[in-house]
Amino acid sequence: MPALLGLFTWSLAGAGRWIEKKGANSKTTAAILRGGGHWIASDQLHGHGLIVADEKVPQKGPALLVMAAIYLSLFGWGLRRWCAAVDPSLRNLLASSLLSA
Repeated sequence: MPALLGLFTWSLAGAGRWIEKKGANSKTTAAILRGGGHWIASDQLHGHGLIVADEKVPQKGPALLVMAAIYLSLFGWGLRRWCAAVDPSLRNLLASSLLSA
């Protein structure tokens, strides 16, 4: 499921990027698609709580750290790119605030 959500998230951002290339009139639609990607990416980060509550995961600490590192690196990189595509001044500030939410 996380892989499918990740693919959907990247697809939303990719659709936004593709629409932006169509013309300047499509900037709002592209920003909305990128915003949807931001929302889904930040929502996926809440999956860490599921690992802690799952009795089938024997080593919760290492699993939680590995999952957090993967999500923060992949989605952190993606969010920085997507935020900068909307407005370059949002690259670090908005991406870091979305990741910390």
